[in-house]
Amino acid sequence: MPAPISSPIADLFEQLGPLGLEGLPDLRRYLAWVPDPRGRRGRWYSLECLLAICACAVLAGVTTVEGVGEWARNAPSEIRAALRIRRHPLGWRQVPSRRCLTGLLARIDADALDRAVCSWLAARRATDTTAENSEALRAVAVDGKSLRGSRDANG
Repeated sequence: MPAPISSPIADLFEQLGPLGLEGLPDLRRYLAWVPDPRGRRGRWYSLECLLAICACAVLAGVTTVEGVGEWARNAPSEIRAALRIRRHPLGWRQVPSRRCLTGLLARIDADALDRAVCSWLAARRATDTTAENSEALRAVAVDGKSLRGSRDANG
């Protein structure tokens, strides 16, 4: 018999309602603004693909380059396709190696990457405020901690 779910997180996600991802700006388009520090020869992956893999892995909680590679290896084929990871001639989607990611991240222009991500966030915020439901953004704490004394008679 499976154990009952003790976390109210799933209920809180239902209260947030649908995400409504249509109409949001695509991060990859903004990542294309970052200049590619690699040479022209021997590129298997596009820069946008590599940076999108890193962004997704970091959002999933990864903190190391090895973790980014592991996250990409464990990602389902649908995610690999959405990230536009190039297909190997034998049919599978080969993820980048640790050496590929380390070399790229060591030479990337951090200011250009910062400008691209900030522009994406600004564009995303602009679409959020023009949406039909322009209430303040709601946040949900999912780590299970709460501030002592923050609950009042109304909840």
